[in-house]
Amino acid sequence: MVALCWVVVVGLISIIATRGAVDPAYTSVASMVVAGCGALYHQAIVRRLRNEAESDALTGCLNRRAGIRRLEIEVERAQRYERPFTFISLDIDRFKQINDSRGHPAGDQVLKAFAEVLLSSSRKVDSVVRAGGEEFWVLLPETPLVVGLLYAERLRRRLDRQVLAGGSSIRVTASLGLAEIGKGESVDQLVSRADKALYAAKNGGRNRVEAAEIKLA
Repeated sequence: MVALCWVVVVGLISIIATRGAVDPAYTSVASMVVAGCGALYHQAIVRRLRNEAESDALTGCLNRRAGIRRLEIEVERAQRYERPFTFISLDIDRFKQINDSRGHPAGDQVLKAFAEVLLSSSRKVDSVVRAGGEEFWVLLPETPLVVGLLYAERLRRRLDRQVLAGGSSIRVTASLGLAEIGKGESVDQLVSRADKALYAAKNGGRNRVEAAEIKLA
């Protein structure tokens, strides 16, 4: 849109130049278009800066700070309107071994491939967050736990794959923990329950999905 505005401005300038005289009508239109282009350019810069501030540079997911803000919004909305909301905490199994044995560049390739699966598997209303290191969150609005479990199992199967990194193929798997928001539950409580479910998946052998019990009022 910004580029189109400047095309129009150049066209108007060309018309004014070929007419040999300054037509007030053309100069007035040109002034308005230039002002509009300036406003659109400013908005585009603001959007780009906001996206850069909220995104994880390596994976393109929301960063932790932006993810916490989104989580707070979703939890508040779910509580206010009594709507279902499921939170997933997941991470890459044995990721430290990948970094130690193949090097950090290979680890970065694995993280990128992992994030691509998460992003391509999510709906527009969902949010995918890189919470830190190899840990990710997936926020599922309007999703009860039973539906979240089906989604998480499909996701686990998609994440169980071979990734080309460091010049060779690496098998990548993930463990996932889920929790559905309970009445009156805080963000910290929800995250804590999902993390405990994630630990249970790890302790149960990894490459698993575990869900926390639904918190009753």
